[in-house]
Amino acid sequence: MKLRYLLALLLLLLPACTDSGAMPMTMLSGSVSSAGCTGCNSSNDSAVWENPNVRDDASSSASWRAIQFTTSETLCVTGIVMNVADSTDDTITCEVYTDSANEPDAIVGAGFTGLLDEIPDGYADTECLFAATQTLSAGTYWMVAKPSDTIGWGKDLDGVGLSLYSTDSGSNWGASSYKLIFDLWGCTQP
Repeated sequence: MKLRYLLALLLLLLPACTDSGAMPMTMLSGSVSSAGCTGCNSSNDSAVWENPNVRDDASSSASWRAIQFTTSETLCVTGIVMNVADSTDDTITCEVYTDSANEPDAIVGAGFTGLLDEIPDGYADTECLFAATQTLSAGTYWMVAKPSDTIGWGKDLDGVGLSLYSTDSGSNWGASSYKLIFDLWGCTQP
């Protein structure tokens, strides 16, 4: 009887995701809570939506940047990884938005706002960990990054995906001539 109880307890304590997500990156925040997605956190997350783009160019701007993604299953999202460069200590906000007519619409939940530390030696994959794990049902969404000042954006001139920019804090969006290198991190819901 005790063995069965211990096995049941052990199964409840196992995380929903076991992939370590070995992508090298700069961490911008601490761990997240597992609200809404039991067992998914920054210790066991991995890329749940990977952008296949490879950086072959770069540009700098202070405009908001967004990339669209679609999921066919429920995702537990812990953060966004983006390929950026920054020569000063600027603030950045990273959030997930719902989609409306192929543009970002409404913020899904508390994202990340914090200091984008100076990144030496060019571009680096930088993770913005959200304040809490967000649950996304199947659908179309946007990863949105809002820098406080000019930063360098890693881009793929021949990449895939819909990338937009906004120079007026999201009131109007324009199509970008290049594709951003953003990934979404989290876990698939068991």
